[in-house]
Amino acid sequence: MSISGNKRLREYIEMICLPNDMNAFTKYNCKALEYYREVLKHESENKFFQGCPPSLSQSRVSLMLPPPSRPMPTYTSISSRPYNTEPEVIHQQSQKYFLNTSYRLKYSPPYPISLNP
Repeated sequence: MSISGNKRLREYIEMICLPNDMNAFTKYNCKALEYYREVLKHESENKFFQGCPPSLSQSRVSLMLPPPSRPMPTYTSISSRPYNTEPEVIHQQSQKYFLNTSYRLKYSPPYPISLNP
């Protein structure tokens, strides 16, 4: 960080005329910034870099393909029954499911309970 820093990078980006609204993936994987990273690498190793900077027309070319876009997940309801806020309807639906033998065997407690409160 002592060799580079944000200020130096911003100055370099302005010098090579990369637009500010450029996609971040494309910007940081373009030939111009690859050249910049190589210069910094050689400076950090106290070596002289003899590479040529890319031309302005080539500086914006990305070295990597952008990652594939991921499809947005779709969410579905876990219940196919319509939501009803009236207590009486909810109670009737609960009784209907409890009186169903297969549902009762799967979800009922191991002790007998009364359906009439």
